[in-house]
Amino acid sequence: EVNLEIDTYMFTKALTNIIDNSVKYGKGPIEITVRTYLRADHYEVSIHDNGVGISEGEQRKVFEKFYRGNKQLEQDISGLGLGLYEARNIVKAHAGSIILESKEDLGTTITIKLPLLV
Repeated sequence: EVNLEIDTYMFTKALTNIIDNSVKYGKGPIEITVRTYLRADHYEVSIHDNGVGISEGEQRKVFEKFYRGNKQLEQDISGLGLGLYEARNIVKAHAGSIILESKEDLGTTITIKLPLLV
């Protein structure tokens, strides 16, 4: 049993925003893997996709408001650049952290860490 104090609507919105990006920036047959882990002091939700990935130079910007990434890709993909910005703010409001790992052409993993209730 895992005890977390979350706003289920807002947390679902954060997860949906992340998965929506995985679909938008997917390639070939889209594969999205969601895993959860119970750690000693936190709970993790890890979302991995096989999409186009994010360059190292862009990785630090993806959580910024209105940032949309690769200029060539954004012409073909709809959105306002708010999804990951919102996701980060929702996770932070839950005293959690959000971590992005990505390699171009290999996909992206976003990991959310939330504190456990004691």
